[in-house]
Amino acid sequence: IISKTPVLQLQLHCVDDPSQICSVDISEQKLNSVKPEGFQVFENIAYIDASINSLSLGSFSCFPSLRELNLSLNRIQNLDLDSADFHHLQVLNLSYNSLSPESLISLSGLSSLKVLHLTGNDLHHLPPNLASSDQDPTEMSSEQERKHFESLEVLILDDNKLSSVVFYSLVNLKRLKHLNLQKNLICEIPCLQMTRGLTPEQISDEEEGKCGLHN
Repeated sequence: IISKTPVLQLQLHCVDDPSQICSVDISEQKLNSVKPEGFQVFENIAYIDASINSLSLGSFSCFPSLRELNLSLNRIQNLDLDSADFHHLQVLNLSYNSLSPESLISLSGLSSLKVLHLTGNDLHHLPPNLASSDQDPTEMSSEQERKHFESLEVLILDDNKLSSVVFYSLVNLKRLKHLNLQKNLICEIPCLQMTRGLTPEQISDEEEGKCGLHN
């Protein structure tokens, strides 16, 4: 449980009104869960550093104004969340966890997310539908169509084990401005026009004959 109760948070920040607290640092506290009771009164908390604990992303659904969350080094393997609980979240740091490629799809509905850090998650690939849906477009509502990283501008993927096939998964991130792929196993940047219509498996087969050096 979170060791800093709402009352203690007020004392630590020398305030009487919980709405005056805008940021919280609970890093390195050996925490493994958050009890939402009582924390709803902290309606203006916009930044939380919860790094180096054992907490999940869903634990922070009780902070309605949350805009930036650091969950690096929390041993996270899967992501269980309701995107509606993180309507204002813009910056999310999930570096140095153990996320599976499939779990990243859970983040695609975070409509305000602009910056996503995924450094050091031992990712070998990304899901091919990272920025698009497997559903037939004719069967989707307009709301479903746009709920795939619609605001993402910065994606940090350094220190993983990704190959050139990763570009196939990223090609539909329309707002992406900055991409960090340092310290991966990428030997070339494919022509994205040529990847259209190809499956990730086909791209991987082509790479086998081309890649002689790794970054």
